[in-house]
Amino acid sequence: MDSRLVMGAVLAAALVLWWSDHRAAEGRAELLTVQRDHAAQAADERAATVATQREQLAQLAEVGAELTRFRQTLARQGEEQARQLKELKAHDQAAALWLAAGVPASVGRLFVYPETTDPDAYRPLPADPVPAAGPVGADD
Repeated sequence: MDSRLVMGAVLAAALVLWWSDHRAAEGRAELLTVQRDHAAQAADERAATVATQREQLAQLAEVGAELTRFRQTLARQGEEQARQLKELKAHDQAAALWLAAGVPASVGRLFVYPETTDPDAYRPLPADPVPAAGPVGADD
């Protein structure tokens, strides 16, 4: 009976060891599952971040291209305005020189009308060109 008792004690000890090892293995498996889930979640978040950054880079590239086109348009418009200003200054100077020389007689004769050159041909304006207001319908 003594051997049975020893054998029972050994068997009980083996069972306790097996059970504690089994519980530890379950704990490790649970821990590994949690770590795997966290790693998968982190990988998904990184993938989403990378996708967002790619979209932002594409938008920045589009904005950069638009700014380049805008700069080119502004440069063309600036050149056109400079050309027009130069032309305007030249025209303005030519007009000033022409006006400083006086009106040629041949051109002046085109605009000779008695109303503009003869003081006796002026028509006097009435003293009060706007009649006084009266009752509505009085002029009908």
